[in-house]
Amino acid sequence: GADMIGLVFAKSTRQVTPEQAREIVRAIPSGVATVGVFADESVEAINHAVRVSGVQMVQIADSSEQVRLKRQLKRLTIVARSTANPINAVPPPFADKQRSLTLLDSATTGLWGGTGRLGDWDVAAKWAREYPIILAGGLTPNNVGEAIRAVQPWGVDVSSGIEGPDGQKDPARMRAFVEAARSAH
Repeated sequence: GADMIGLVFAKSTRQVTPEQAREIVRAIPSGVATVGVFADESVEAINHAVRVSGVQMVQIADSSEQVRLKRQLKRLTIVARSTANPINAVPPPFADKQRSLTLLDSATTGLWGGTGRLGDWDVAAKWAREYPIILAGGLTPNNVGEAIRAVQPWGVDVSSGIEGPDGQKDPARMRAFVEAARSAH
């Protein structure tokens, strides 16, 4: 029941190859958007992964190099930023709101996301009043409804919050998350 699915190309325990991602993308029902998740990859590597896999959108990390790459990508781009970084307390003046969304996560030093740490909902709510944001960071089926009511984001993102003890995605937790998110609107 999700509206989007992310496929992680960044170095991670969740990493897939472009060929593996292509098989997943082919199995996704129509109407569900696919997002390639990258961190510090070159524009050539990103475009190759997009071309081979068929993902519709690209998510990049908020580093100066990655943001420069955004202009060279031919896809709607999600820029992952951290609410933990004080510089992010004030939203940036994005000139291309039609081609860019901001994902606010609770990234920590050396990690771009997927940490399971709860983000700063006050900072996120300030952003959400001005920009379409995707809220991430420590969301679970138990708190996503509260997060949506507090922040009013464009969307929500989850990874570790729907994993079982073995680190694999748990179908029951996925369903519970989607149901809780939808009922909060």
